[in-house]
Amino acid sequence: MEICLFDKEYGYYNQPNPIGSEGAFTTAPEMTQVFGELIGLFLVQYWLDYEKTSPFSLVELGPGRGTLMSDMLRASQTVPEYLDASMLYLLEQSTTLKRHQQKRLNSYSPKWLETVEELPNQPVFAVANEFFDALPIRQFLRSNFFWKERLVGCSGNALHYEFSQEFEFLPLQARLSDTIEGDIVEYRPGAQKYIKGIVARIKKYGGIFLIIDYGRQHSLGDTFQALDNSKYTDPLENPGQADLTSHVDFGALVAKIEGITSHLVDQGDFLKNMGIEIRAGTLSNHLTGAELVSHKAAINRLISPDQMGTLFKVMTLFSNGEKYPQGLGVKTI
Repeated sequence: MEICLFDKEYGYYNQPNPIGSEGAFTTAPEMTQVFGELIGLFLVQYWLDYEKTSPFSLVELGPGRGTLMSDMLRASQTVPEYLDASMLYLLEQSTTLKRHQQKRLNSYSPKWLETVEELPNQPVFAVANEFFDALPIRQFLRSNFFWKERLVGCSGNALHYEFSQEFEFLPLQARLSDTIEGDIVEYRPGAQKYIKGIVARIKKYGGIFLIIDYGRQHSLGDTFQALDNSKYTDPLENPGQADLTSHVDFGALVAKIEGITSHLVDQGDFLKNMGIEIRAGTLSNHLTGAELVSHKAAINRLISPDQMGTLFKVMTLFSNGEKYPQGLGVKTI
């Protein structure tokens, strides 16, 4: 996954247009400006409730073409002091996407990060939309009391799956209690460095971390998939030509992290709590014809239970004892 997505020469994310109408997939910010506006206002409101700390780091992990952050910042202009207090940081591996981000966000003087450890010692307001699903996974098949790892092998010029010998895998030891023989569990080892890096700053200096992605509270089953021109394809065919992702295990993201409150809610419920239907209605008054049809379809896709509304989740992380963020609704975990 790492090579296919991020190789400097052949990686998918270093192609000219990996995201959007010309790419393999379209993210929520590319569908409608309303998504980014509501995320931006959510962070603004938390900043207002959080004693207006200044300065603070406004961070996006995997900013894509910069669309989400651009919409967030535009909506944030309603509170100029928020923008004045913010310092924009972007964590991005793709050279191609960095050029898009530079073009779209240049007026906000962004700084690019290689790691979250480069962030300054100050409060951090972070967002990650469809970031964790692209981090490489390992897959394990449950045997009786042990695990077999699913690997990628090569025969001639063709890739294929194969399984290792069974062995004890300590990171999944706890999953022996809620799985049965034959179950597949996915493990994303690289996620913790990002979670811990952001959380460490939140615990010490304050702030909030908003994670939006598709997945569930616990990994179960094979969710590894490839998208090419918005259509599903075999992940082992044409490496570097398709986007590779898997569902996020939200429970694993916050496992063994202390001092932090986590809240998980369906994306549709979160956006409704944030007033997406009201905002969408206001925009509808200024649209006609094909634009109006496209606008309504995008909003429906984001919140409908049979589309992105329940498949995608919103997880919020903030320090224990801090004010509960407005707009989250009923706490689920």
